[in-house]
Amino acid sequence: MTIPYEVGVGATAELSLRVSVATLVRVFLKNPDDDELVLALERKATLRRAEDGLEVRVKSQPFGGAIRVLDLSTVHDVVGDFHFDSGRSQAERDFRIFIRPSSWSSLREFCLEHIVLDDDPILETSPRRANWSKSLPKH
Repeated sequence: MTIPYEVGVGATAELSLRVSVATLVRVFLKNPDDDELVLALERKATLRRAEDGLEVRVKSQPFGGAIRVLDLSTVHDVVGDFHFDSGRSQAERDFRIFIRPSSWSSLREFCLEHIVLDDDPILETSPRRANWSKSLPKH
């Protein structure tokens, strides 16, 4: 598989909207106390030294699965140029990318069509991560 340009890392003036398929997927769990469905949240915390002591920042967001881009060319056909949000995302092809804001609608529809398919050749939705990056096709 070849792609007409090198997929970079990070936001640019044009590629300013960070998207993840996790924004389209919600993970629900049953509360063991009352069997009510609750939204699973991922929490990230940062501890920093501040002038008046320590500062803690906590960010919560819906927990998403590990969706990988198997076919970079097809995603490029849908959104045009895009960048991964980090070197790790690029290496693992995690679907955490920066796109042009005007491309969001078409990418959203594309993802909603593909994440429900078993063995989709474009988006891989299996939660397995072990040695996955070693089996990626070169682009």
